[in-house]
Amino acid sequence: MSENFKISEIARLFGISSDTLRFYEKKGLLKPSVNELNHYRSYELTDINLLIDILFYRRLDLSLQDIHTILYQGDLDQLQQTLTIKEAEIKAQLEEQKLILKKLALTAQNVDEIKAAMGDVKIQPMPAYYVLLRGKNEMAAYRKSKRIFASDIFDVCQLVGVYHQQNDLIVQSAFMILLEKQMEDEFHLLKDKTCPLLEETELCARILMKFNDHKDIKAQIEPLFQKVKQKGYQPTGTIYINYMLAVSETDASEYYSEILIPVK
Repeated sequence: MSENFKISEIARLFGISSDTLRFYEKKGLLKPSVNELNHYRSYELTDINLLIDILFYRRLDLSLQDIHTILYQGDLDQLQQTLTIKEAEIKAQLEEQKLILKKLALTAQNVDEIKAAMGDVKIQPMPAYYVLLRGKNEMAAYRKSKRIFASDIFDVCQLVGVYHQQNDLIVQSAFMILLEKQMEDEFHLLKDKTCPLLEETELCARILMKFNDHKDIKAQIEPLFQKVKQKGYQPTGTIYINYMLAVSETDASEYYSEILIPVK
């Protein structure tokens, strides 16, 4: 059995094209033996070992020039520095992917809950939130929130409108970007550890419903107050509306929302 491999055998073995192998040869990364008569390439064990390293460094997204330097200039200090940088980059990417997976799982959970418990009133402990940003309304908050929108943390933040009952009116008093405390405990996302916790009562009523902030707020919220009272609890007059999903066949301003009503 021959100890050398043809280019087609190497290509098949590693699942790459012969053109890729020729390209690496052209760039000086691989140096197989070439038969002067028929120009056939012959790959030895050392060439295979080199190719294994080349493909690994390419998966790390190193440039061909950097790979050439590593392979043929033998600078261990530079290699160590390069690998350390890449390790940090990959760890950051993994953390970002974890957040995306968490967002995906939360969205799927929201869909399941909406389908199963739409309109139901559930009395539960009030979730603990960090207040990342607060404005008097959505636009005021968004203008201050560029750093949050551009960060990985935004994937698991909640956009919450805050409303208060004032006499016969229900008016918006604030708009907040919140991070549930359990998310911080899980992912250690907060760089600013001074973010305040949302202070509220121990219990709240949680209702999932379609909410439209272009329609009469009072007409949408008052029936919820009545449902809460029927369960023997008294609303404190504050309403938190968490915009969960924008899925509508008729009105783009209509959201599936989580309504939290602190009670006593």
